[in-house]
Amino acid sequence: MKLTAKTLLLILSLYPAATLVAQAQVKPKSSAFPSQIQHVVVIFQENRTPDNLFHFLPSQCTIPSGASGLAACMPSPVTTSCYDISPCGLSNESGSPLPVTLTAVPLSGSTDPSHAHTAWNQMCDPDPTNGYACKNDGAWQIKQSAGVSNPTSYAYVSSPKVTNYDGSKGHLLDPYITYATQYGWANFMYQTNQGPSYPAHQFIFSGTSAISAANDAASTFISENYKNNKNGVGCLAGAKTTTTQISPLLGTLGANCTAYDNNSVEECLFTNTALTKSNPVGSFCDTKPNMGEVLDGQNVTWKYYAPSAGSIWTAPNSIQDICVPQFSNPPKNTLLECTGTEWNANVDLNLKGADVLNDITNCNLASVSWIIPDGTWSDHAGLGDKYGPSWVTAIINEIGQNPPCTSGIDNGQTFWNNTAIIVTWDDWGGWSDNQPTIIESALPCTSSNCQGDYQLGFRVPLVVVSAYTPADYIDNGNYDFGSILRTIEGIYGIPEGTMGLADARSTTDLSNFFTGSARTYTFVPAVEPPSYFLGEEAQKGAPVPPDDDGDDD
Repeated sequence: MKLTAKTLLLILSLYPAATLVAQAQVKPKSSAFPSQIQHVVVIFQENRTPDNLFHFLPSQCTIPSGASGLAACMPSPVTTSCYDISPCGLSNESGSPLPVTLTAVPLSGSTDPSHAHTAWNQMCDPDPTNGYACKNDGAWQIKQSAGVSNPTSYAYVSSPKVTNYDGSKGHLLDPYITYATQYGWANFMYQTNQGPSYPAHQFIFSGTSAISAANDAASTFISENYKNNKNGVGCLAGAKTTTTQISPLLGTLGANCTAYDNNSVEECLFTNTALTKSNPVGSFCDTKPNMGEVLDGQNVTWKYYAPSAGSIWTAPNSIQDICVPQFSNPPKNTLLECTGTEWNANVDLNLKGADVLNDITNCNLASVSWIIPDGTWSDHAGLGDKYGPSWVTAIINEIGQNPPCTSGIDNGQTFWNNTAIIVTWDDWGGWSDNQPTIIESALPCTSSNCQGDYQLGFRVPLVVVSAYTPADYIDNGNYDFGSILRTIEGIYGIPEGTMGLADARSTTDLSNFFTGSARTYTFVPAVEPPSYFLGEEAQKGAPVPPDDDGDDD
């Protein structure tokens, strides 16, 4: 029997506190993971596919000579000796699928393709003759930014020559290529949701974007970002804030709804009707299980680093028991703030989220950390962002080079020897990719048990870095954000699938990435040093929000 997080907490609450602490300390770790691992660091970047961001990986799998149709851009065979990166994507604009060669765009200031659920559906081009499987030939339809050069989803990120902060010469994306080739890479990592950043961040923290476990079981998910959200999202959303929910359509299409998949799925307007001047708990303030709650129940410390409280990227702002929303401007009662004990203890908004670098230096790293970037070092398209590779490298270099700690639970240990680092991107960003989505369940929907209405999404990059990850390790298993949650559960001796959400629907953890003998860390050069992100230039002004055009992220 799978236990939900709430059931688990109820059981644990029956034990005296001293017994709970003792049990948490001796709880066995899954034998699939190195016993030395005491920390998991999840670095969550923005909006890229493998074909788009990792175009320069070496030893790429090849496309068979003469491949055509839907296979025209798909490497085959894909083995554990090659990277599944394609130089082209499919377009059916002419009426039949034809390959389109990807063109170079800069990391900073390029077009920002839509990555709403509508854009996912356009690129997927579901085939009604084949169970609505993705033909993956419709990226040409995706809305692009106005006023930019080369506004196309058929693109890869260029890697210009740079001088790194240690004086060495290289290329902008070298750090990403180095980590992928020197540690672990997944050829088939998918975002769990079929849409933008807000639901993606909910899945990486809670295993669902539904507002409750019951809604998740009924395949009803928040599917888009928020509109009219200047004061925040989730529990911080104002009375006029709206979003959408997607669910199986088992009757008549509702008002303010869009139908998909032979009128078996509907995406409908979702308004904040529960919020009133006497009730600070709005419609988007969720009661669902979440990994923070599960870790609390096991006495495992966690921290969520983010630039700002109300962002669509700050997942805990949508969990009622963590946020505990209260009005901050009585008697008007129009503005909300999170006041919860867990929020104040575990959500770190200092230094635009870069406080994680201080915590590493001071040997104050929590057992589990989610690290969310500021917009200017997020890899998000369309922003003035060229610092993503330096940001990720700063965190990994600091962990890899940190001297032995002199106190606390890490006394005498180095973070390099006891930390698993997982780097992934939250959604595909509207960019072309050669691999179609894997649909979670059969379509069209015929019942409320139809997880395929919003799962899975397109591929995103996944790089795993640790002392125990073999060099040049390429994995061909199917992974998604649920796999990362299962990894956290497995490392801390929690039954994998405990929440009963994406962690239970996924059948894989990342244990295959930790099968090597311990090895030392080698410094990786980048354009900017860790000190840059704590310094005056990076910290001046307010955090850069996820989006600069107001549509989707």
